[in-house]
Amino acid sequence: MIKNIHPIFTQSSVEQFNFNIDTIKTVIIGTNVTEIGELAFNGAIKLTKIIIPNTVTIIGNSAFNATHSLKTIQLPDSITSLGPSAFQSTLLKFIIVPHNISNIGSTAFAGDVLRPIIMPLPSKSITIGNDLFYNGSPHIFVYDSQVNAYYSATYANAGINSYFNINKNTKYTYIDIMNQYSILTINDFVYAGYPTT
Repeated sequence: MIKNIHPIFTQSSVEQFNFNIDTIKTVIIGTNVTEIGELAFNGAIKLTKIIIPNTVTIIGNSAFNATHSLKTIQLPDSITSLGPSAFQSTLLKFIIVPHNISNIGSTAFAGDVLRPIIMPLPSKSITIGNDLFYNGSPHIFVYDSQVNAYYSATYANAGINSYFNINKNTKYTYIDIMNQYSILTINDFVYAGYPTT
């Protein structure tokens, strides 16, 4: 018998406290699920692994707040919205924001130690909340699929008009998110380790 693995969720939304939050370590979300609801895994301090299918489109407010054992998470491209404080106060080492994202709520990554965060180059309007990285300072990279490259960026906290400043003078073809983000200069490009394919 495998212990500390939560059964596959099969309802359309994972809501707060549908399970014993204090002991859960691994979660496999079923393909019928379209939303991870508000506070769903808030405070799940032993959660180390979650598998999210490409049917999920919304991660609700504070869904993964204070999940201190969760170091990595793979968000499927189906995700269009991250609620306020969705990943606040986590210990995520990095996160790749899906290219279909249209909304990132306020304080979504506040207090996180994550470095880096990889964002898609906006091809449409993205609503970005204020204080996105409050008390955090990630390395931000924006991926441009048309040129198959990454650019460094900074976050401008301007209340309801928050945005990313993209520096197109710093072009990366590869970013290593697993090896302390070492950067080697090769020709006119900077080489760092995460494959662009």
